[in-house]
Amino acid sequence: MGSLTSIIFLFPLSLCLALQPLLIVALESNNNTQNGTQNGSLLDKVCNQSKDKELCFSSFKTNPESERTHDLTSLAMIALNITSSNASNTLEYITFLRKNSSLDPVIEQSLDDCTDNYMDASEQLDDSVAALTANAYKDVRVWVEVAISDAQSCEQGYTTTSGKSSWLLTHHNNIFRKLCYNLLLIMNLLAHK
Repeated sequence: MGSLTSIIFLFPLSLCLALQPLLIVALESNNNTQNGTQNGSLLDKVCNQSKDKELCFSSFKTNPESERTHDLTSLAMIALNITSSNASNTLEYITFLRKNSSLDPVIEQSLDDCTDNYMDASEQLDDSVAALTANAYKDVRVWVEVAISDAQSCEQGYTTTSGKSSWLLTHHNNIFRKLCYNLLLIMNLLAHK
């Protein structure tokens, strides 16, 4: 009797588990059809065009709204917030590095310059929020390109002075620039919609 009871209990459970993937696929297909996105989400469309697809997808995963949005302007605002947050985090990292009293003078000067660069980049991104809200896409592109130049100046300032090909901020500078490029990708899509 005990084995019959367990079979009666396990059969519906097994059936539910076996059919769950089919139900998920059917629901996703239905949602995509209702939202007019037969070929995947807007995020998929954007990140699949990115030069660094992995970074694109992973950066947007920090904001749950990014997967649900079907509006390029909203996705651009999310990308702008992610990029701005990255600039702020990089500034915090630079501040942390500057607390070391035994820094080489070249590194110390480079960190001071990078502080200025990232403060300027943050201001450019702040201006971009207002421009995006006003649908001034050209202004957003210009300011994001200036922010990219700020990160490049930070990197080149040290590598030119020291003669070394990379340093403490190379990874941060590269990530920031890639996030900016992803934002520019969205802005280009907005300009052509």
